[in-house]
Amino acid sequence: CSSDLWTATNLTVTANSIGNPADNRVTASKLAETVTNGQHKAVQSGIAAFPTTQYQLSVYVRPNGRNYVYVAANDGVNTYSAFFNVQGGTVGTTANLQNWNIQQNPNGFYLCTLTYQTASTAASQSVTIATSTDGSTLSYAGDLTKGLYAWGALLVQTTNVSPQQFTLPFDQPWTQHRPRSHSSSTESQTTSTKLSATTTRRGTITELNRKCKRRMSDR
Repeated sequence: CSSDLWTATNLTVTANSIGNPADNRVTASKLAETVTNGQHKAVQSGIAAFPTTQYQLSVYVRPNGRNYVYVAANDGVNTYSAFFNVQGGTVGTTANLQNWNIQQNPNGFYLCTLTYQTASTAASQSVTIATSTDGSTLSYAGDLTKGLYAWGALLVQTTNVSPQQFTLPFDQPWTQHRPRSHSSSTESQTTSTKLSATTTRRGTITELNRKCKRRMSDR
């Protein structure tokens, strides 16, 4: 399954499957594994990247037979990644990250966030969202009855931007209650809930998409 921006490999993506965590509209996508032996992932590539610049990647994920999601960005030099347990709300193995965070949200979703700085020679990057059987394994024979729900993938540049530029990752006012957080630092928890930057790329695809509106920055 593929679209103009995201390409699914060994996944069957069904858009508008369940209510999203922001306003409960049925816009979250179902990512179901195929039986193929390999990685089960959705990838967006060809995203512009500035060298030595901080980015924040986030996506809302809910378990559907699989409890683990792998979220990663690659700038052609390094892979910046983390495994998230979206059943227990914990973060597993990480690589090349500055910060990482997981926060409980409505409708059984967790907001999975990672922050990284691109390499000095970076010019473009790709983003990957993949299922995992155990928080470390990515390549395996899939199960048609298992997968994840995903919504609202967002990549934000968080350094070298004007403080007058900002985005909000919802099309509703910021009213969500997030009672649980497991993060690498207090700062990472703050940045994941108070975005103040420019969006690197926003698509209009139904798979893994959320709308953005402007909001006054807290900075």
